Amino acid sequence: MTSQNINSSVPPRERASQIAREGQKLLESHQYPEAICQFDGALAVGLDPQADKKLLAWIHTHRGLAWLQLGIPRDAVSAFNKALDFDPSYIRALAYRGEAVRCYVRDNLPALETRGLHWAYIADILADFKAAEQADPSSKNAWLAAHHGAAWALAQFTAQHVPLVFTASNIELSGKEDLFPIRVRSSVEDIKTLAVQAQVAPSKFADNAESYFKRACDFKSTYGWSYAFWAFSLTLRSTRKDHFYEEAKQKLELAKKHGLGLEILATQGLFKLLSYKGAYIDALNMAIQALNLNPQDPFAPYFIATSLHHIAEQQKGLTDEASWKHMARDATATARKRLETVRLMVQLMEMGLDRIAPRVAGPSEVPVQDPGVALRLILSRRDPEAVCLVKNDPTLAQFHDEPWFQQIWDDLHQSPEPKNPVQ
Repeated sequence: MTSQNINSSVPPRERASQIAREGQKLLESHQYPEAICQFDGALAVGLDPQADKKLLAWIHTHRGLAWLQLGIPRDAVSAFNKALDFDPSYIRALAYRGEAVRCYVRDNLPALETRGLHWAYIADILADFKAAEQADPSSKNAWLAAHHGAAWALAQFTAQHVPLVFTASNIELSGKEDLFPIRVRSSVEDIKTLAVQAQVAPSKFADNAESYFKRACDFKSTYGWSYAFWAFSLTLRSTRKDHFYEEAKQKLELAKKHGLGLEILATQGLFKLLSYKGAYIDALNMAIQALNLNPQDPFAPYFIATSLHHIAEQQKGLTDEASWKHMARDATATARKRLETVRLMVQLMEMGLDRIAPRVAGPSEVPVQDPGVALRLILSRRDPEAVCLVKNDPTLAQFHDEPWFQQIWDDLHQSPEPKNPVQ
């Protein structure tokens, strides 16, 4: 059922509810663009901003969740803001807005740091999760607790790894709203308090994160993301030799146990963690398992190769040294080929996007390269995924009619002449 199929004689509130429920079904079945269109149809019915506040907040919140699942947090935040205009204490809108900004900061931290926005946004995230909890203090919501912990883990990471350059110029918010990708809501004083805490007592961020992860596990011991987020926070606290690595490993094992969808994530996390710790045999076996789960994993071959090299180094002077070195050498060639293919595919995708949506070059932009060079290198590797991408991706189809493309394709796909049989 679409918004066009709803009888126009049905009262607006009932009509919008029917359309929105169809949008919710699409959202739950992971059909996010279709869900957004359906929610847009519900909003187009013409609900009463006063009488239908709760319904409008619900629709905007679920529309924002669809944008968040699509990986576009800025549009998600915009939808959650509209929901909260209608119902300022709506728990889901508060929590999802905090999560959307958390995802945005996580993916854009270097750019935000140069503009002095990282602590401003982290203050907003923490404020949203706190407000969501205060709206229903008796709630035992594992998702809310786990993601609140993840917000503190992001603050923990930022305090440890982002240089703290904190001056009046990079925290002054008034008059700069047009520069903000997402509007900052926290006061300057709240942001300064958080940034000072990051400088004076950053360990409290880790403690806060851990307390929320424990709470999430108490609420729902089978919620896998609680353990996955917890493991990330523990790795930030650790050095190569301490007990936090063992704890993080246990948490990743629990994440794997309690979430089928987390199996690959947990396996990848484990082989990286084991390799960083120096448990190279375990890392090798786990990386091989990850590659079996996902043959296109770009990182597993790298960790297989590096683990083999470290094992070979540990075997120096022993009878198995030569065997381990041989395996390491062959694994390195495989890892290099895979990483190079991925790099070239990413380059080519960027070129394709530049053709259909040219960008304004700025100081941070990578210069556009010749797509023919990348194409020739990609196709020469005979990587099935790469060939499939080049030949079938509609964005890259724009290259197919150009003479240089057909020449490359023909050169690389000519059948070799049969050799004469040995006499």
